[in-house]
Amino acid sequence: MFKKLALLLASLTLAAQIAQAQAFPNPPTADAVRDWAGLPPDVTLNQEKVSDAEIAQNVAIWGTPRWMYTYANPAASSATFTVGLFDPGTLWGSKRDLLTNNVQIQNSNGGTDGHLEYRPDGRIAYFTVMGSTASGSTVAGFTFLPRFDILVLEKVAAAPAPTAKTPGKSVSEVLLKVEGYLLGQ
Repeated sequence: MFKKLALLLASLTLAAQIAQAQAFPNPPTADAVRDWAGLPPDVTLNQEKVSDAEIAQNVAIWGTPRWMYTYANPAASSATFTVGLFDPGTLWGSKRDLLTNNVQIQNSNGGTDGHLEYRPDGRIAYFTVMGSTASGSTVAGFTFLPRFDILVLEKVAAAPAPTAKTPGKSVSEVLLKVEGYLLGQ
């Protein structure tokens, strides 16, 4: 009887460990994103879940995220950050190869619109300008990991509020911090 109970407990413990390993990590806090972006401590960013309606509107572009949050305060920061976590292999959907190939071409041509960074584990982090309009520009940083894909967007206002601070860190530095945070969970 005791052996059966011990075996049952061991099985439950193993099942819990497997479930925890497969669980998706939590999104970062607004304070963490503020710090990673190099904004001063007196800047308060508001964390807001990207609405299901906005995700549905952009699913053909992004794919379907597990979660996606925006970190913003236009009066305090000239930049708005969006962080998204996706099932592995789903970020950018059917346009994944096209987008990664375009960034590689931009990088090899020495262009300023896209570049690559190689992580110590050999994986590639991609960075590209996603758009530029009269209201501002958006830069994307993204990478693909075995457990999930990560997207960081930084939209910089063309005419920020006079009180808005400019982030001291690049999208590259923010993505690196997001990676470390998510991999640490």
